[in-house]
Amino acid sequence: MNAQEKYEYWLDIAQYDLETANSMLSSGRWLYVVFMCQQATEKLAKGLYTLYVDDNIPRIHNIKTIVERFEDNYVSQ
Repeated sequence: MNAQEKYEYWLDIAQYDLETANSMLSSGRWLYVVFMCQQATEKLAKGLYTLYVDDNIPRIHNIKTIVERFEDNYVSQ
């Protein structure tokens, strides 16, 4: 898979998580709404990292760290 295909993969699963969050919202499962939104945000950040920085996505779950690495690399170009 090239970087664009990897990005699209991450985008697809992020959208799936948002759809799940919407279903949880409709059923009043508030904790899961927040969790699924966090998951979607993380996956989108990883997709953008793949597209613009490197195919080797950090194996972490800290969105702030992923975004900082993205910013560090993007700003230095």
